Amino acid sequence: MKRAFDLYSCLFVFLLLLLLTACEGDGGGGLRPVTSAPSGTSEAAATTLNGVVADGYLSGARVFLDRNGNRTYDSGEPMAISGSGGVFTLSINPGEGAKYSVVVEVIGGETVDEDGGQAVTDSYLLEAPAGHWQFVSPLTTLVNLEMKKNPGTKLQKAELNVKRQLAIDDEISLFDDYLAPLPDQMVEARRTHKAAQVVAALMGTLRSAIAANLGGTIAPEEQQPVAYLVSDEILRHGNVIAEGLNAERNLNQPAVVASLKSSIGGQVDPSKLNRSNLQRYAERIAQNLETWDMNPPQVDQQNIADGAVVSVDVLVTVVFDKGIDPATISANAISLRRADGSYVSGAVDYDAELKRLSFIPNQMLFPDTDYEAVISGQLADYLGNQIGTDLGWQFSTLFDLTPPPLAEIGSEQ
Repeated sequence: MKRAFDLYSCLFVFLLLLLLTACEGDGGGGLRPVTSAPSGTSEAAATTLNGVVADGYLSGARVFLDRNGNRTYDSGEPMAISGSGGVFTLSINPGEGAKYSVVVEVIGGETVDEDGGQAVTDSYLLEAPAGHWQFVSPLTTLVNLEMKKNPGTKLQKAELNVKRQLAIDDEISLFDDYLAPLPDQMVEARRTHKAAQVVAALMGTLRSAIAANLGGTIAPEEQQPVAYLVSDEILRHGNVIAEGLNAERNLNQPAVVASLKSSIGGQVDPSKLNRSNLQRYAERIAQNLETWDMNPPQVDQQNIADGAVVSVDVLVTVVFDKGIDPATISANAISLRRADGSYVSGAVDYDAELKRLSFIPNQMLFPDTDYEAVISGQLADYLGNQIGTDLGWQFSTLFDLTPPPLAEIGSEQ
């Protein structure tokens, strides 16, 4: 009898210890292996990365963990082909999910965009910041590139910058699946999806143009400057997307993806997406400056509007959005010519504090005459970003000066 009691006692103690161990594991004691990280985290112990890739959901795309940061799949890097719904799983070493970016190669003619059920026409790359593999899209790509270009920029600020430039609602997270939104975010998620569709289409056409200018292919060492150039071109014209989304949001005018993409495409000069420009990008990358800036100076203000009629004693002045390198200011930095092609003699003046460039004629302009003011495309900021193309606008003159009063006869001189 005593022996049976001892057996029951031992069994009870064993079961009690087993129960305590299980509770400890459920409480986060680290006894259970972690196979995937929850959404929005970068769990260091993850050994598989489970995520989704989308413009619309993209199936047949190559997804890989970019261990060496070259945006090119290399043998030995974890890789998978996305399935239906854009789903992918990567088998990795513990901690790599928080260390390396996930890159997606969308393959022209192979990868299917489930928005329309057709294979995409042009190849392009998508990526996400390290630790944020759960949803990879054109918008996470822009965020990651903003962080890469500006080393001191945190993820939250980079995400906010992208959202502001594209007029995406502040309540939308660019790392959440906009194709499966929360009920109260459905309307804005749909607009976010439209922005992503435009960005994806531009990524494809821009990379295709660059590849054509490079002889047909983009080499691994060219992937980084190409990625930076493509994102800069898209964000440079982000106001078009913003205007489209705001018109839909505020004026009930539906934003049409094809129209927005076409509008931006018409503003981009494909011939400038060339090797020379990529070399300029490669040089800037090598500088590793704290703030990325490849934008040319823009005219913020001009004292004479295009087509205006002004007085004959006018001075032509423009104010730029950034400082101009004095070394690029020549005698024809801003010039004035008549309709017959003859130039007005005068002097160029630059006020660095006001960022104001002026043309001062040697004498008053002719009345009732048409003129064209021209800003030289050679002007550049201190980083060497050139305006690139001469900028001009026209105006006419009239004589509106009041002549001095005539002296009265007999008055003292």
